[in-house]
Amino acid sequence: MEEVLKFDEIKSDDGFFLPNHETFSKKILWKKDPNEPVQIYKLKTVTYGATPACYLSTLVLKQLAMDEKDNFPIAGNAVLQDVYLDDIITGYSSIQEFELLKIELILLFKSPGMSLHKWCFSHANSESPDLNFNQLSDETVTTLVFLWNSSSYTFCFNVSLPTNSIFTKRDVLSQTARPSDPLGLLRPIIKNPERIALLGFADASEKGFAAVVYVPIQAKNGNKNWHLLCSKSRVAPLKTLSILRLEISACFLLSKLEEEVPFRCLNERAVTRVVVFYASD
Repeated sequence: MEEVLKFDEIKSDDGFFLPNHETFSKKILWKKDPNEPVQIYKLKTVTYGATPACYLSTLVLKQLAMDEKDNFPIAGNAVLQDVYLDDIITGYSSIQEFELLKIELILLFKSPGMSLHKWCFSHANSESPDLNFNQLSDETVTTLVFLWNSSSYTFCFNVSLPTNSIFTKRDVLSQTARPSDPLGLLRPIIKNPERIALLGFADASEKGFAAVVYVPIQAKNGNKNWHLLCSKSRVAPLKTLSILRLEISACFLLSKLEEEVPFRCLNERAVTRVVVFYASD
């Protein structure tokens, strides 16, 4: 798949009609004038926003694609596989495939009185005279729950932060959980890391011994930097000890530090690798 095609908002001029024996459950109270008596109306179509509306709309689209799959095979497969609610997000390998898909989708939805609009595609060639459709003026369009920039092939999230300068823990958790992320694109940012490697060093001198633990942070360009996470040191005892004995004490101190770090500073299950270094003369 080289290019991406998006159709937004599948519309029907008359809506999806309900059978007569089911309209009794779709009654509303209405009056045009406050002085008139209240009248009872039956809704004959699927009401937008009702609980079964999404299910019924998806069911109708699926049944339409199955019934017309022989006449419109490309459009039928796109509807069966690439439809979510009122969006069609599919792909094509060439302009010729796009032209055929566009024509079949228009004819497929035109047969029951439905229409497609807000077309958007990611092809870089905008001078093609054969692409006669209503393309969106904005490069960034709403795709399901996030924004899609068709020119740069990037997904964006619209996050609005409150203007108050003081943030509480509840505010941070609320803002973190608010963006909808079905693909998990924000998971490395808003959730605890799943894999953590720890790097520990231990060394000693005549005056004392110490242990340090570093954690890696990988940048966007792939470079990995190691940052100090925690450390612990001890003063050498008054009784003179050999350097080797102090180095062994440093290794023991590092082992205790490596045991405490996953419990106190990091997610215990996320620590998957521990590397330890020590120096000895």
